[in-house]
Amino acid sequence: MKRNILIFLFVLLVIPVAQGEAQNEISTIDSLRVEIWPDYDRPSVLVLLTGLLPADTIFPATIIIPLPKNAQLNAVARIDDRDGIMKDDILSVPGPSDMLMFITTDLQFRVEFYIPYTANGSKRSYDYSWKADISVNNLELKIQQPKAATSFKINPQAKDLITGADGLLYHALSPKPVLAGQLLSVHLEYETAASQLSANTPLPLAPEEKSLPENLSPAVIGARTNWVIPGMIVGGLIVIIGFLWLIVARRNQMDTNESSLQKPQKQSRVKFCRDCGEPVDKADQWCAYCGSNL
Repeated sequence: MKRNILIFLFVLLVIPVAQGEAQNEISTIDSLRVEIWPDYDRPSVLVLLTGLLPADTIFPATIIIPLPKNAQLNAVARIDDRDGIMKDDILSVPGPSDMLMFITTDLQFRVEFYIPYTANGSKRSYDYSWKADISVNNLELKIQQPKAATSFKINPQAKDLITGADGLLYHALSPKPVLAGQLLSVHLEYETAASQLSANTPLPLAPEEKSLPENLSPAVIGARTNWVIPGMIVGGLIVIIGFLWLIVARRNQMDTNESSLQKPQKQSRVKFCRDCGEPVDKADQWCAYCGSNL
């Protein structure tokens, strides 16, 4: 125990030097979401803590939160404010008295750890508690119900039962403020007949799309469309050509009639001699053939 305390104090002294600037030890977490996922991807309980620091936090900030003795730490990360991605490049160390200390440079952080549950035949039970020297303005508890679980019970009773996008049920307790040194605990128990993990359960399938009738299938519709459009184009061209031909024909007929009416009839200037019958000019007074008086 003394060795752990010495290590913890050493880290408290060394990390600020490594950071090159003074630390700000956090006394208040603005919001903290605690998610408890039993039998998710291991036959144990996965606990996820997602926190948000006050907006006026001075960085780098030191955070000390409770960590169960038998917990297997999985991740300690900051959530980058610029892209919202978890980044595990922060310094962290398990401290004395079941505490975890880490230093962050972002308002949001994430801590993940596994912890064993109590198994008795097909029955499973687990107790989670939060008690820290740090206040939480708004603490939210959400418990994921395992896929194969039956007779699932939570104490205190959940306020809401939500179905997630993964098809699993989530029991949400009413958010509440928790003062420094105040104990918050939740007990859950259930039965399972099979060692089925929720992460190995396929996601619910999307509703199947109703297929069109055969005579209205996309292939048939496409084929009809391919024939109808060219047919409409050809038919339109035929109508247009016929209409133009009719206009031209009528115009030519009208021009012919008009020219025949307007063209003067040539009056014949030729007449015949009454004596010999030969043709003579109208202006002639004498027949050029017989000399008769015209």
